[in-house]
Amino acid sequence: MTQTDIHPPNQSCGFEGPEKRLQVTLKVRNPLDPVGSLRSISQERWQTLLDLAGCTIISAMSNSSFDSYVLSESSLFVWPTRVMLKTCGTIILFNVIPLLLDYASDLNLEFQEIVYSRKNYIFPQAQPHPHSHWDHEVDLLNLSFPGKSFTFGCASGDHWRVFIANNESTDAGESEIASAPDQSQDDEILVEIMMQELSPNATKKFYMKPGTQDKDKFPGIAELVPGSMTDEFNFNPCGYSMNGLNEEAHWTIHVTPEDHCSYASFETNWRDLTRSPATFSLLMDNLKDIFCPAWVMIAVRKTGSYRAQHFDASSIELDLPGYILQEKNFAPLSSNHSATCYVFRSEETSPKPRKMSHVERCFRSHLVLDGDV
Repeated sequence: MTQTDIHPPNQSCGFEGPEKRLQVTLKVRNPLDPVGSLRSISQERWQTLLDLAGCTIISAMSNSSFDSYVLSESSLFVWPTRVMLKTCGTIILFNVIPLLLDYASDLNLEFQEIVYSRKNYIFPQAQPHPHSHWDHEVDLLNLSFPGKSFTFGCASGDHWRVFIANNESTDAGESEIASAPDQSQDDEILVEIMMQELSPNATKKFYMKPGTQDKDKFPGIAELVPGSMTDEFNFNPCGYSMNGLNEEAHWTIHVTPEDHCSYASFETNWRDLTRSPATFSLLMDNLKDIFCPAWVMIAVRKTGSYRAQHFDASSIELDLPGYILQEKNFAPLSSNHSATCYVFRSEETSPKPRKMSHVERCFRSHLVLDGDV
């Protein structure tokens, strides 16, 4: 596969860095029948599913806990009974859901929970239906998965959205696959760090240079989560994606370096991060050194027993040296989920609202009055 084949599609306004994130958790449908694992699905069949959304598998890596795929537009992670698909650009993410549920049914698995989340877009009107409007996304999900929608932050400014639906009425039964330890399902803290308006000195490092190969490692990235395997890709002419595997923990980074829409994201469920404030502070210091963002949004979502233990984001105040806390919002999402979202602004930026590019202003001027994005 050539770099031309996998380069993200041209978007005249700019590339949309903020990702759509879809997580689907499954359970055993009939405990009396044999049960399969999502990890038994071949890469070719995953590509068939991804074709429906419009993205391509670039590379794959696995460990004993899960499978990782770097995509032309972000990442796919697969556990025995869970899938997480994260896509940037103008990918129509919901197109994969029907076939995913068909794959699950063939394995005697069925829907248990779906969580869809995203930050507000930079170029919302460039998104295809239903992703151009949060209400449209929620309406479509509710047709098959009646659930609840949450907004963290001001709908007219930077904000984070979450939709969650679950089916807790049936017993998963006794089976090896249902009882296998899967940190991703019942006992997890997920941290997403979304960074915008990166320093030009930082973004220029993510442009392809003469002699750079597409799989070259970016200095300092692998060390963010020590002891990890990393699968990295450098896009031509610019952009970067990385999936990391560390025992049961996954982590991923994606970078859109163009100055008028610069954005970088980091996500992980690495337990050491949320058990140690010092580890979290060190990670944030390293991310700030690499990306130098003007704005940082941190979303922390807890599930299972972690809701009442360890990283109690509803009560603590995250401190980012050099940044001012603009907003903090907390909400219980369901009986075993809660989330907190923080927005920080660099002390070096103007105290005025974040400036939009001319192209972004043009697109936002066409939003309908009730059009929250």
